Amino acid sequence: MIQKKINAIGIDFDNTLINYDNLISKIVKIYGWFENVEGRDDVKKRLRASPLGDENWQKIQGVIYGPRILEASLSPGVVNFLRRCKIEEIEIKIISHKTELAVNDPTKTNLRLAAINWMSKNNFFDDLGIKKCNVLFANTIEEKIEFIRKANISIFIDDLEEILDNPKFPIDVEAILYQPNISSMTNKSKKYRKYQSFAQIEKFIFNN
Repeated sequence: MIQKKINAIGIDFDNTLINYDNLISKIVKIYGWFENVEGRDDVKKRLRASPLGDENWQKIQGVIYGPRILEASLSPGVVNFLRRCKIEEIEIKIISHKTELAVNDPTKTNLRLAAINWMSKNNFFDDLGIKKCNVLFANTIEEKIEFIRKANISIFIDDLEEILDNPKFPIDVEAILYQPNISSMTNKSKKYRKYQSFAQIEKFIFNN
């Protein structure tokens, strides 16, 4: 039983639908930077505390978002959640802040096309019933917020507090923060609900 009438659900892409933790750990070991890393947040924190940290973080992003994205995983519970939405005939709209090219990627891979290819590989457009026309890529955070505002959605799920806390985020959209690493979550805002898993999000939305 759905808690309320839902027009559609919007979901962020990077680090929400897709999980890069294992891929990042693999690449860091290839570069020989760190051992025993604990996923994206750990690597990002360590790199930014080191010389050339931002440059090397951009290098990793160029690799994982582009030429090696097909090695990235689905976030746990995403498939079950999307299937439930399909059964309930709830439209899914994927809204992502993603430029066409990475700052530091010598292969010049089109990041948007790479993301679409990852979605195709993971059956988003056939088995899970998501329409390609409902995948929207924004050049800036401001444009992403505008897409959310115009998308006619009831709920939006993102891993970034800065999106849900944005003063222009539409007040009529239920905001959900997806953050598996709850220890890194802050309590700056009461504008949104916070969940560690898509199973928890599914339980909230469908009230079971």
